[in-house]
Amino acid sequence: MPKDSNTDTTHFNHPVQDKTKQELLRMLSTTKTNVKVYLDQKIFESVTYPTTDLTRISVICSNSTTNQSFKIGKNLTCHFSLHNEIYFFTSKTSFTDAAVIFSLPDIVYKIQRRDNFRVFIPKNMTQYLEIVGLKQLKISMVDLSLGGCKVTALYPDASHISHLKAGAEIALKMTFLNFENLTIYCKVKFIKDNPITRSASMGLEFEKLKAEEIQDMQATIFKIDRLNRQNNQD
Repeated sequence: MPKDSNTDTTHFNHPVQDKTKQELLRMLSTTKTNVKVYLDQKIFESVTYPTTDLTRISVICSNSTTNQSFKIGKNLTCHFSLHNEIYFFTSKTSFTDAAVIFSLPDIVYKIQRRDNFRVFIPKNMTQYLEIVGLKQLKISMVDLSLGGCKVTALYPDASHISHLKAGAEIALKMTFLNFENLTIYCKVKFIKDNPITRSASMGLEFEKLKAEEIQDMQATIFKIDRLNRQNNQD
C-alpha cells in the first residue's frame, strides 16, 4: 500500500490519498476485517463480510437488542486497522437482518499516531479509576495521550503514597467511555505531593500497550477531543 505524502502534523487525523482510499475500501469489501462501529458513545465490534460487490461494505450485525440502536442512525462511523495504522470513515448505512451496509465514503481518515497529542478530560465525564493494590486512593484522570496520562490521587494518609516514586511501576484500572475495567501497566514519571490537601499529581507513562488497546485508546482520545470541541462551541 502506498504511503501518504501528506506531512501535515497539525491535525489529529487527516484524509488519505485517493489511491490509498480505494485500496482500503477494496480490502474492507473483499477481506474479512475486524471493525468497530460507533454511534455517539455506543460501540459494537464485528467483522466485515467479504463479497465481490465493490460498491458497498457489509458488516455483520445481529438482531440482538444491543445492536438495535445502531439501526436507527443513518450515518455510522467505522474504525479499522491495517499494518498497525488506524483508519476510520463515516457514511450512510442501510440494514439487512444480518448486516449493516455502509455506502462507500468520500473520505477515509488516518488517525495520527502522535504520543504527545494530549486531551483534557471534561469535568463532567464519569470515570472510575483505581491503582491496583491501592484502593484507598481516590484517582481521577486530568489528561490523556497515547503515551500516558496525568492523574490526581487523594489519600487518607501519606503512607499510602510513600512508595509511589519516579520509576515505580503500577497497574491502572480504568472504566470510562470505551474502557470497561481495562488494566494498563504504567511507569510513574513524576509525582508532586501536596500534604496540605492530601493529594498528589502524577504523570504516568503507558507500557506494553497491545495493538487492540492502542486502537481503543486512539478512538477514545479522538472522542474526547470531539467532545471538548463541542463544549467550547456551546
